[in-house]
Amino acid sequence: MKKKRGGGGRVKGAGVGRVVKWNRKARVAYIQCLTGKGNLQAWRHTIGKSDVDECRKCRIYAETGKHVALVCAHGEDIGRR
Repeated sequence: MKKKRGGGGRVKGAGVGRVVKWNRKARVAYIQCLTGKGNLQAWRHTIGKSDVDECRKCRIYAETGKHVALVCAHGEDIGRR
């Protein structure tokens, strides 16, 4: 039987206690936006997994954590697939 991941909620960090009460999916999305690493086109372009870094929804700006969270009108639609 697989062992469940443990200790994820006990780590102190960028959220200083607020983030640790979120579920794992919300914490992962928050950290990916904060660091700019994860399933974002700008990061995938940097590591050579994508040819372009433009946003998959608006196709205007680079798809970074800041763009998805604050600028893009389709920000809620862009997430883990």
